[in-house]
Amino acid sequence: MNAAVNSALAALDSESRTILAAYYLDGRKLAEIGRMLGFHEATASRKLDRITKALRKSVRDALLKQGMSKRQVEEALETDVRDLNVNVQNALAQEKSPQSFKKESSPT
Repeated sequence: MNAAVNSALAALDSESRTILAAYYLDGRKLAEIGRMLGFHEATASRKLDRITKALRKSVRDALLKQGMSKRQVEEALETDVRDLNVNVQNALAQEKSPQSFKKESSPT
């Protein structure tokens, strides 16, 4: 499971990594992600949904390829991600650390 998740995350393009990291790691709202990347909140929502579905399919396909049955794969996909040995932050890291991940400080 760990290898399948790591492989799926590594295959993401930079925009997908940015969206996932901003939403799940940084706790940003979809509207903020949209502004940060130059598209509407609804587009950010659709992209996030598409990315997570593609990740799930990629992990499912990798597990089936490793010889797991469909039932075993479905059970494995119900695993709490906190129980996995995957460093999601490192897996989503960009080649260069973008400034857009940092919270903007309010001028005082």
